[in-house]
This record gives sequence, C-alpha cells and structure tokens, in this order.
Amino acid sequence: MPPEAIVHRLPDDLPWDVAALVEPLAVASRAIARGRVGAGDRVVVIGPGPIGILTVAAARSAGASVMILGTRANRLETALRFGADAGVSLVDHDAESVVRERFGGLADVVIEAAGSPDAQRLAALLVRRGGRVVLTGACGAGAITSFRSDEDLLTREIDILPSFLSAGGFGPAIALLERGEFPYAELVTHSFPLEAVAEAFGVIEGRAEDVMKVLLLPTGP
Repeated sequence: MPPEAIVHRLPDDLPWDVAALVEPLAVASRAIARGRVGAGDRVVVIGPGPIGILTVAAARSAGASVMILGTRANRLETALRFGADAGVSLVDHDAESVVRERFGGLADVVIEAAGSPDAQRLAALLVRRGGRVVLTGACGAGAITSFRSDEDLLTREIDILPSFLSAGGFGPAIALLERGEFPYAELVTHSFPLEAVAEAFGVIEGRAEDVMKVLLLPTGP
C-alpha cells in the first residue's frame, strides 16, 4: 500500500459479496453527508440504480423519510426493501404532485443519482425553498445542466451541492453494512470468474431488467 493510503479494516464476519458494496455505499454516505440529511428530513432520491438504492438505505438509517423516483418498476420495488417509504414511477406519475401529496409539501433534500441533466433539473423542482439538492450522478463529459436562475436559485435560495465519489464515506459505509439493517446481498445479482470479464461487462452493457451489481471473483466461483 502507498504510505498515504487510508486503510479501513472490514469486520471479520462481513461476507465478501456484501463487502464489495462498501465503495458504492460510501458514495451514498458521502451524498447523505453533503445533504446534511438527519432525523425527520423528507428526502427524495432520483434514480433507483445501486447508488440510488444504497442512498435510500443511508438516508433511512439517518432517520429520514425517503421516497425514490425512477422508471424501472423492479428497482423501485427493491428500494422498498431498503427503507423507501414509496417508489414512484416517473412514467406513470407527475413527480411534483406525488411528492407534495406524500410529504405534504416539497422535499427538504433531493439527491440526484440518475446521472442525467434532466434528473438534475427535476431535482431543483422537487426541493422546498431553502432546501438542498445533492448532485451525485455523473452525466458524462460535456453534459450541460441549466437551472432557472431566478425561479430555482435566487428567489428560492436552494443549495446545489455536488457530491463527488466517496471521500469520508468508507467508515460510515462499513458501519452501515455491519449493522445489517437491509438485505444488502440482494444488490449483487451476478457473479463471474475473472476470466469471464468480457461476459460480465456484456451483462452490464445489456441493461437487462434483473441486473444490479456484477461481481468479478479473482479466485473463481
């Protein structure tokens, strides 16, 4: 290890497939910290991928009420087992109307984990005056997001908080996995030996409905 490395010890009884979720859960923990999510907060997560679902778990563990929005019904259902109070389809519902109805108003914190400019703009519409928007999803090089200068930012004074990767999140993530509040192993849907790396990436790129996290096992299955 390089001398400047920060090393975290895993609990001896943490299964390896669950331990593989430390890094994505650290990304979620970083987002929760950036959004200053605490007990009683009303939180909306946009994007029910692995990061989004783990963000739901981290927000619930912090004492928040959580709603997740997305387009894949099976992933929204999975999010319910990770602490979401509701999983709402953006195909079938108007997001702002549903948030207002379920929360009795707009959210205190909206965490965007979809990785698209459209999702980032939606996040600004769903947060209350003076609330926090956390941008976690990577949109790709050259992507441009536009917020309404006056309506979204100036007059409503919302905080736009980029959250990049996982700084400071590994310790909290390991603690959450050790507590075992949620069925973390469910997120690992496929495993391949190292020599099948091309097949593993093919599964990810195929975007099949049942794919969540794919593991490569250096020592074989």
